Amino acid sequence: MPFPLVPTPLFANVPLNPGVPIMLRAPGFLAYVAPALLLADALGITSLFLGPQWGIFSTDGSPFAIPDAVVSVDFRRQFRLSDYPIEDGGFASYNKVAIPYDARVTFAVGIDRAGFLEDVDMASRSLDLFDIVTRDFVYRNGNVIHYDYRREASNGVSLIKVDVWLQQVHILPKPDFVKSKAPEGAASSNTGTVQGKPALLPTGQILGGV
Repeated sequence: MPFPLVPTPLFANVPLNPGVPIMLRAPGFLAYVAPALLLADALGITSLFLGPQWGIFSTDGSPFAIPDAVVSVDFRRQFRLSDYPIEDGGFASYNKVAIPYDARVTFAVGIDRAGFLEDVDMASRSLDLFDIVTRDFVYRNGNVIHYDYRREASNGVSLIKVDVWLQQVHILPKPDFVKSKAPEGAASSNTGTVQGKPALLPTGQILGGV
């Protein structure tokens, strides 16, 4: 008994995914695929004309130095549990303190190495705050505390890698003083100069005496 003939489909019934070879597909299929591909290409081309998506920037959005590329960004943040001793040699935790973060950004510089190092050195001497911008998050209020690079005869002739270290600076809010109607009702203030006064003892009293 002969097997029945199975007709060969004219168009491929395979989804258009990465790794799938180009096949003959139904004409209506391109009506759904083409707009998606055009949109993806448009987004990719648009990103080429936008600003850099990671690096070190000042508070106004300008880069603190102009590198050729950003190689990597390392970030570290930790917290510390404060504790106090109790009886029998034990300890009990009572607070959790956030330690300022540390970050390292590695730049690749090949065109204007002298200008880049000069800008980095100027930033490390200043008290300016910078933002560490990544594609996932922005870490604010960082100050440059260290930078280093290595250049050898066989490595770094035309391109050097510069590591820039930053540490977070906690910004405290300004104190809020409230004016009172009477001087004795005013709250304590942390401004002004305090004059010291000698300690006066009653007549006839001797320190350390009985």
